[in-house]
Amino acid sequence: MHPIIVFAAGAPFSERFGPLALEVLAAVYFFVLGATVGSFLNVVVYRLPRGVGLLRPGSFCPACRTPIWARDNLPVIGWLLLRGRCRQCAAPISPRYPLVELFLGLAFLGLAYTELISGGANLPVPPPNLRAGAIWTLWSPAWGLIFLYLYHGLLISVLAALVLIKVDGQATPLSLAAFGLAVGLVPPILWPHLHPVAQAATVQPWTGIAGGIGRIGLGLLNLGVGWLLGAMFALGRPAHARGQRRHEGATLALALVSAYLGWSAALSVAVMAALARLLLLVLSFRSFAASKLAELPPLVFPFAAALVQIPAWHRLSEIPLEPDSQRGLANVVAAVALICAASLFARGLSRPAPAPTPRSGGTP
Repeated sequence: MHPIIVFAAGAPFSERFGPLALEVLAAVYFFVLGATVGSFLNVVVYRLPRGVGLLRPGSFCPACRTPIWARDNLPVIGWLLLRGRCRQCAAPISPRYPLVELFLGLAFLGLAYTELISGGANLPVPPPNLRAGAIWTLWSPAWGLIFLYLYHGLLISVLAALVLIKVDGQATPLSLAAFGLAVGLVPPILWPHLHPVAQAATVQPWTGIAGGIGRIGLGLLNLGVGWLLGAMFALGRPAHARGQRRHEGATLALALVSAYLGWSAALSVAVMAALARLLLLVLSFRSFAASKLAELPPLVFPFAAALVQIPAWHRLSEIPLEPDSQRGLANVVAAVALICAASLFARGLSRPAPAPTPRSGGTP
């Protein structure tokens, strides 16, 4: 039975219960998936900058070094059951751990509904998929959309890890940057559908050796454009911050966005990030909360813009940013000019950033 008919107001509860239960089951599953990823990110954020292995030793209390029980490691729930304290030494456990897990859980859940369960309705070139809804997703999955969902979920996870590491005042681990870029560049060479815009714009199918070379070239182009956008965004670095590396994370973030989503989406993300930072700096002169937010690492702005870009991709693509035979190139030039102008204005409004203090954030 079609989901719309099942959920009709006049349908008996006995007919609506099964589909409703599947909807709830799907929501719980995708939330738990994201929360579990968030739990692992807490480990990555704590251990990678310190050169500690991700798998061994097992999770332990940073105060008494006692191993943490498996039941206490449950995302969000474990922290609540412990009431925010170690079971052995009663040392306080930072609430950032469950907040990160909660955030990633909600992010994966939101992405699942906007991209996967919707049948790809958020994509700039929506696939001809009539099997939308949790029922079809669970029982007759569209594997192309599932892989795309996981691909975009990985982008969000890597960006979130980079943000947390920068908030802790730590340097970006080379291994994390290399992993994120490698996963962003290599899979689209093997599976072109991971870049729906490029696949739709291709007149001939990307097959054979020539197709592989073309996809490699496109990946390198995306990466290069992402780095250039990062350089434009870094124009907002104030003169007193010369020599500081606060903007390196933002440049890496835009390179990652370009590698995963394509250069046109990265251009959209860079525009939103530059305008958001400029607006926040303007508000910081009147609002204490805005002034504190303005002290966050610049990487936060591309990350937040990417969280908007993916679910709203289709609507944002209606604002043409890609070059075409008529007006696309002019729009690209205008977007680039807007990024540079917003960044330069932000440079003039920026105040000296406080020296980063390394923190002990993340789960051991």
